[in-house]
Amino acid sequence: MEFYKEEVIRHKTAIAEELNRLPKKILPIAFVTFRYEKDAKREHMQLGQTFWNTRSIFINFVTLIIGLFLSTPTIVISSFQLDKVKEGIAKWNATISRFLLTLVIWILSLVIPALITYSSEFLEYKTKSAMYRSEMRKTVFFLIITVVVLPSLGLTSVSDFFKWFVAEKDMRLDWR
Repeated sequence: MEFYKEEVIRHKTAIAEELNRLPKKILPIAFVTFRYEKDAKREHMQLGQTFWNTRSIFINFVTLIIGLFLSTPTIVISSFQLDKVKEGIAKWNATISRFLLTLVIWILSLVIPALITYSSEFLEYKTKSAMYRSEMRKTVFFLIITVVVLPSLGLTSVSDFFKWFVAEKDMRLDWR
């Protein structure tokens, strides 16, 4: 019994010493109080900034490449060999066959915002509001590119944009 009393006293002394040393320790992070405790993601607070930046660049680049390929109808049709699938379905049901390509492109346009959401979750933001802001920015950027910029250039896809951009001067469109 005497042993345990000495252990309790020893641990209490160690705790008191640590509490005295804590104000002198410098941490590489700042603590912010949130209005709602559920906004903070405590499990992501320990990530270093360099690691997070590297991870962010990699995940956003992969998301961009996948999003660009999924938003290009010609790549989707050739990759999934939808022409052959369409011919097979035409024997079974002509109505479904007629709308298959449109349906596939429509489904993929719904998948891209979900892809952006999952990529933001992999980035492990420190707050939910930062994650939601990132998702919103990426989705709006993608929509502006695919709905406003590319059609205004007369292009149907990002791959056409790169072909147009890299093409030689004599092969470029003449806007006179």
